[in-house]
Amino acid sequence: MSYEVTEEQEQLRDMLRELFEEAARPRDSFDGGQALDREVWTRLVELGLVGIFVPEEHGGSGGSVFDQTLVAEEVGAFDVAVPVVTSSVAALLLTRLGTEAALAALQAVIGGDAVVLAAVSAARGVDLPVTAVEADGGWLLSGSVDDLLEGACASRLVVPADAGSDRAWFLVDLAAPGVDLFDQPSLDPTIASSSTE
Repeated sequence: MSYEVTEEQEQLRDMLRELFEEAARPRDSFDGGQALDREVWTRLVELGLVGIFVPEEHGGSGGSVFDQTLVAEEVGAFDVAVPVVTSSVAALLLTRLGTEAALAALQAVIGGDAVVLAAVSAARGVDLPVTAVEADGGWLLSGSVDDLLEGACASRLVVPADAGSDRAWFLVDLAAPGVDLFDQPSLDPTIASSSTE
């Protein structure tokens, strides 16, 4: 596998630098660092960069992980307040899950209608901090998830849960009744961290 930057990738990098120099505000210019630079996020959506390495058959740009890395590198270099890395992890997870609900959520991410994050920190270890039981034709989740980087700008969360004899992933609307989102101290004060119950 070649890790040399292609001409197209150089053009991508130049385009991002121009966009960020022109329009981006650094994270620390927002109150408490809990921010989403909506103008830049909208431009990234329009350019197809939010779903850059989601396969084309699912509405993404079909780029490589290396393309995603170039985008993340420029976001970091300019300290842009957009959840491009965390939402990309969620997009990849939604693609891999492949259920009707997951693919609908994926379209919302790629289209800029929702910011969806994956609670990957909750998947560490043997015991999951969230449990799921069937109730009234659906699922009732209980527990909490910590270390949600950029959680304050999310509208949905993909959460792993212990569903009895198996582990399962659930799409949780953060505005739903019974779901609470709390600010959580972060080592980097410019990137907000949250927890949810």
